[in-house]
Amino acid sequence: MNDKRFLFRGFHPDENGKTTITLPKVSEQEIAEVERKLKIALDEFNLTYAAKLNDKLHSLKAERNVKVKGEWKYWTVLGHLVHGDKFQYSSGGIVSEIEILQETIGQWVKTDKNGKDIFEGDQVFSFDCPARGFVFLDSRPDHMTYRVGASEEDEDAVGLFNAKDWELIGNKWEIEDNE
Repeated sequence: MNDKRFLFRGFHPDENGKTTITLPKVSEQEIAEVERKLKIALDEFNLTYAAKLNDKLHSLKAERNVKVKGEWKYWTVLGHLVHGDKFQYSSGGIVSEIEILQETIGQWVKTDKNGKDIFEGDQVFSFDCPARGFVFLDSRPDHMTYRVGASEEDEDAVGLFNAKDWELIGNKWEIEDNE
């Protein structure tokens, strides 16, 4: 990056793009809800319903992700959605309007030990803690801070500023899905 710090990043879909990301087609909450219902059905020995829920769970997991080609865009001032997925932002005093996948927008958080910029949604690693996970904003009412964990629901997530030697690995959209 240059002298002017980019404060936000988002993914612009483009068939000719050089980067491919993976987006969830089915939310983790939907999958968790079916898993919860399946556990209840099994606890109650409702095996017919449990079998249907199990089939639904496998179907949801199979269709969970969609691949999108495009490129990352960076800008300095928080923009806003103007209609649909059109996003208006300003960088260097120039206002632009472009399609940005809203769920990929992340704020700059800090620089890693190698000088690479870390944004929300990035995967980082630290020998200092030791910890590995994704950067997310923990916005509980009693405090607001960036944390690193397997997900936003991770009870064992650690504070991003608890370690000094974080290293950027990638981001949650460019990690290959091995399921």
